[in-house]
Amino acid sequence: MRPHCELTRRHSSGFTLLEIMITMFILALLLAGIFAIVGSTTELASEIGQSHKRESEVHGFAQFCERTFRRLPGVAEVRLRVKESGRQYLSELALKNSLSPLGSSGAEGLTILRTEQTTDGYLRIVLESLSNEESAAHELGKGGVVKTRLMLLENVSQYEWKIFNPRSNQWEGVWNDKLSLSQQSDSNLSQQPQPGALRPELIELTLAIGSDTARRFVFWVPPAKVPVQIQPTSPDNSQPPQVTPPSGT
Repeated sequence: MRPHCELTRRHSSGFTLLEIMITMFILALLLAGIFAIVGSTTELASEIGQSHKRESEVHGFAQFCERTFRRLPGVAEVRLRVKESGRQYLSELALKNSLSPLGSSGAEGLTILRTEQTTDGYLRIVLESLSNEESAAHELGKGGVVKTRLMLLENVSQYEWKIFNPRSNQWEGVWNDKLSLSQQSDSNLSQQPQPGALRPELIELTLAIGSDTARRFVFWVPPAKVPVQIQPTSPDNSQPPQVTPPSGT
């Protein structure tokens, strides 16, 4: 009887192979679930960080545009052009008689906010500062490589300018398309507003980066400054008034 009891006790003290395999399978499921949760949390945190970065870039660009428009001189002019390129529209917003944010061109040059198409189907926004000579060549379609340019935004999925026309009470996508930029020797004459160049009051921007929702911004533009011509004084008023001295007593 004693050998039989020892054999039974020896069999009941260990784990079977099936029990070990089931335990390892459960542990594998638990580890896979933990790694999945950690991976999704990390991916979500990365997406939130990228979204905040894109949002800050959009608001930073909007603040840059607001400062640029608010500081436009009274003689500055605005032009907006749009051309079709495949399935997208490329815009060119040009500011004449405005000091460049890059500080390279004078009051007679051009400051251009231009969109360029990239290979991945998105757009990038480029700031160009053209001198007086480069501006004249640009208007004749002979512009070469611009020396002063800065890339502002990339991966732009939507970028559209519109200018409010108070005459028609509508938002328009083209503005002063035939802006004259002929060179003049007199700097005062070159800063005079061109005939027919209408100064906008409100400029609208619709901007989106990547898959984010498009944001709409409206900027106010100071009114145009009309040069005041001082009329020459008449010969009668050129002489100072005669003052009669008081008589003595």
